[in-house]
Amino acid sequence: MMAHETDIPNKAYSPKEIEQKWLDLIIKSKKITSTSKNYFSISIPPPNVTGNLHLGHALNTTIQDILVKYNMLKKIDTLWTIGTDHAGIATQLLVERSLDLKKINTKFLSREDFLNYIWEWKNENGDKILDQLRRLGLSCSWDHIKFTLDENLSNSVNEAFIRLFDKGLIYREKTLVNWDPKLKTAISDLEVISKNKKTKLYYFKYFVDNTNEFIIVSTTRPETVFGDVAIAINPKDKKNKKYLGRKILSPFNNIELSVIEDEYADIKKGSGAVKITPGHDFN
Repeated sequence: MMAHETDIPNKAYSPKEIEQKWLDLIIKSKKITSTSKNYFSISIPPPNVTGNLHLGHALNTTIQDILVKYNMLKKIDTLWTIGTDHAGIATQLLVERSLDLKKINTKFLSREDFLNYIWEWKNENGDKILDQLRRLGLSCSWDHIKFTLDENLSNSVNEAFIRLFDKGLIYREKTLVNWDPKLKTAISDLEVISKNKKTKLYYFKYFVDNTNEFIIVSTTRPETVFGDVAIAINPKDKKNKKYLGRKILSPFNNIELSVIEDEYADIKKGSGAVKITPGHDFN
């Protein structure tokens, strides 16, 4: 058997070189002109700057990339806005943890100084995320990179907030909030992690005014008895039904309370009767 010479270069496959070649080609082909009338636009759900991308990001961006490339094949200009999200409290906590490792106490930082540290964090981690997106070979509009704290985006958020406020869809009222003693601010319900906890259940006798009759009320918060304004029973509670509408006395300060009906009271839990104390329970 005779060997034949060929012109095929004997070179190992280099993913890094091939990926860079196609990335450069994508970037060059993704120039949309301001005069384009026929174009397809889409915005990436911006990844948080709290860490690296995961498989969920890869799946999501692949689906969007298919849509963008499909329109590119149809000779339609595409605008796929890319960027990152500040992630709010999540990023703040990571920055505080990072500063703590550096022995920097955030309590002694001005708002401006702390924001500068957050921007440093964003620039470092945001660049990593953008580099990961590039390496996926996505047909993004790399000349339209956005960050959710960019001045124009922040102004748009403020404008939308004011409009919703003017329409009465956003309003201020006195109500309970989720106060975080560490962050020293209120947080949303979505940021609250509820945990089941074993605790004691306390039982109190609430006497009916001028009688020896009493209704037993169970609670896990005995220290709030002084703030009670009513006692609630379930509409299906036959045992305590007779107390409905009657005046009873608080066990410690003899303040008159009313007995009302509410489905929130669980017949099978405790005594079946619960006390109503404003400012201590979202229910």
